[in-house]
Amino acid sequence: MNLPNMRKEKRRITGEESLEMILNFGKILALTPPYNPELTLFRKIYSTVVLAVITVGVIISTINKRLYRNFISIKIAEHFVLDGSLLIFNYCSITAVTFWKRRQWKELVENLKIIADAEIWSSVVVFIALQFLGVLTLTFALYTRVDMYGFEYVSRYNVDYLQDYMLYSYNTILYVIARMIFINYKLINKILWQILHRTGDCETNCHLKLKQIETHLYLLKDTVDIFNDIFGWPIFFIIVYTTLHILNHFDNIFAASLFPDSEPNPTVKIVIDIGILLLTFTMNLPNLRKEKRRITGVESLEMILNFGKILALTPTCNVEVTLFRKIYSTVVLAVITVGVIISTINKRLYRNFISIKIAEHFLLDGSLLIFNYCSVTAVTFWKRRQWKELVENLKVIAEAEIWSSVVVFIGLQFFGVLTLTFALYTKIDMYGFEYMTRYNVDYLQDYMLYSYNTILYVIARMIFIKYKLIHKFLRQVLYRKDDCEMNYDLKLKQIETHLYLLKDTVDIFNDIFGWPIFFIIVYTTLHILNHFDNIFAASLLPDSEPNPTVKIVIDASILLLTFQTAEISPSEENVTGDDGCSSKGRRS
Repeated sequence: MNLPNMRKEKRRITGEESLEMILNFGKILALTPPYNPELTLFRKIYSTVVLAVITVGVIISTINKRLYRNFISIKIAEHFVLDGSLLIFNYCSITAVTFWKRRQWKELVENLKIIADAEIWSSVVVFIALQFLGVLTLTFALYTRVDMYGFEYVSRYNVDYLQDYMLYSYNTILYVIARMIFINYKLINKILWQILHRTGDCETNCHLKLKQIETHLYLLKDTVDIFNDIFGWPIFFIIVYTTLHILNHFDNIFAASLFPDSEPNPTVKIVIDIGILLLTFTMNLPNLRKEKRRITGVESLEMILNFGKILALTPTCNVEVTLFRKIYSTVVLAVITVGVIISTINKRLYRNFISIKIAEHFLLDGSLLIFNYCSVTAVTFWKRRQWKELVENLKVIAEAEIWSSVVVFIGLQFFGVLTLTFALYTKIDMYGFEYMTRYNVDYLQDYMLYSYNTILYVIARMIFIKYKLIHKFLRQVLYRKDDCEMNYDLKLKQIETHLYLLKDTVDIFNDIFGWPIFFIIVYTTLHILNHFDNIFAASLLPDSEPNPTVKIVIDASILLLTFQTAEISPSEENVTGDDGCSSKGRRS
């Protein structure tokens, strides 16, 4: 019934009014300055009071939780980091408005007043809908928890829901501000396209239009720099908190599913945890869509390589190998080697297994260790020239379309960390510290192999996308479509140059990744076989395990992770000529 009115409102409300609405909402939670960003004494006192209330609430809450003494050590550490990151986020975001980032906030608001466009109203509607969804979910969760656990629950979590709502609101405000910047980039792109193609009213005053675009681009660059300066640390703590928060809720869901007798109403608890998880994912989806359109191919490549260098699996975008990189790679390999030796000794060389199982495990460990040596030494020693050439070629062929693959990469990384952390946590809970002495480095090795596969996927996808674009361009040339009527030979020459570059890139790809892919296939095959064996053993002989159901869930989830990584690679086989088989996982 209200949709027609909303549509009318969309045309009537200006960009500045939308901005004012968002900032006036944010100032209630002390997360943003008001539309008129002059800082008064009242604003300082108000922000200090909000922080004092949160701090006192956190202290009382922690005392009433008895410092999490009922939890195991890893759960205690997780909750302290969870609460700490949320509290630091609140301090960062609130003090930035009134104290240490007040000048930047003032400049940002002034810039946003200039660039605010009426089109932003659609994002404000999304903002209102997300706020409504957030309040509804958190209220339902709080009400049902109080109903289940009584007033004691309020004394333990008296301020947690307020902090969660503040973080959620901060994310939605971030979305609207970033959307404002993005809309302006879109408009500039449209005007520039009109000038280049001489359409509309752009036939005249071309020089004047370009001057206006230049001014706007400088303003947007300044706005983006201020945006990054203000929101850098808050976003970091949001990522830390969100990751642990999701992990904690997944753990709650599994615990309530597997041990229903431990909860007064397990079904309701599962529904609440799933609701909060969906709320967390919903909050981040608009930001992912927005980023997809804004980040270039080279920036996506840089992001992937910077991630890979942390694990010593790739060079940086600036591929010069420094002495530090060589030392770092050597240290990583030394840690893995020492860890494997200690782990093998603590496993007593698998003496409790039958001979075929011993052979399988030695092959499993050996292939994984050789893979680590192949992949790490290739970057800094025996394939460094090829890596340099590959990165230089990828910088040329990288397209903005690759961002969709980067989103898949981020999703897979998140899923991988979540699965491995859950597996490690439950195995330690089941078998105690002895499990860590036997598998102290296996999880790191598995994660490195898993990450290597996802990096391979993105690089192969870059090459594949470029082939697709050349194919499309060639069809246009052959059928004389669009502007390809002119300069026919020149267009074919450009295609020929690009094809030679791609052929060279594929040859380098095969040279670098040939042996690592071979050992990935060997390890993955044995790894899948081992986990299927574990699942059958736990199903057929439940008395041999302390908790067979949990063990089956862990092995099944790791198998799912292995197959999920393998599933994304075949689409690139026609490009690389190699099987992009994946893996990852965990032993029992």
